[in-house]
Amino acid sequence: MQVIVKQGRTALHLACNREAALVGRYPVCQFPLPQLVKALLLVGADPNALDEEGNSPLHLSALARPCPVTLAQALVEHGGHLVSSS
Repeated sequence: MQVIVKQGRTALHLACNREAALVGRYPVCQFPLPQLVKALLLVGADPNALDEEGNSPLHLSALARPCPVTLAQALVEHGGHLVSSS
């Protein structure tokens, strides 16, 4: 599953990004959102996908400060790396 959005980011990138937001009058969640990250990983989202700036979902989650531990664990358990193989 690969959903491409602005800046080459996938849905997983957005779920890990503190700056992502739901547009609307009544936001229903705040990012990063570990539950959404886990769901996306379970349906095959690539934890090592890179956006146009070379950021993986794990990179973006680390910028959250503090990064939710459960989010980082889920990404690493599904093969996420801080260093790209390219």
